[in-house]
Amino acid sequence: IGDNIAQISYSSFVTGSADELAIAVDEAIDAGAELFILDLRANGGGLVTEMLDVVGIFAPAGTPVQKIQYRDGSTELLTVRNGNHFDFPLVILTSRSTASAAEVTMLAIWSFVAHAEEPAPPQANPAIYHLP
Repeated sequence: IGDNIAQISYSSFVTGSADELAIAVDEAIDAGAELFILDLRANGGGLVTEMLDVVGIFAPAGTPVQKIQYRDGSTELLTVRNGNHFDFPLVILTSRSTASAAEVTMLAIWSFVAHAEEPAPPQANPAIYHLP
């Protein structure tokens, strides 16, 4: 898009895709990217393990991602296992076709930025805009 803007499309949460995304982010940083656009439009979801790893690219270990309630009434809180300190502005694109793990990813990252215990940097002002 621009010299310091990296747009990365992420189409599905399949085995190994989080590693590929992490490499793309690292390469963009090495190339001088200062702002990231994560395009989750038309991402229908996929593996929960990959979802946790994707959130971990943008949030630290221990970040809550999703609470699951099982049929027997027990619950489990899924958190980021191996996280990062991502210190760049991030825009996440979604659409009506964004579903499942992609929706949870967007909400987990947004929630982390909005409710982090430490103040977010000024450029990390989370907001959701509904575009036509």
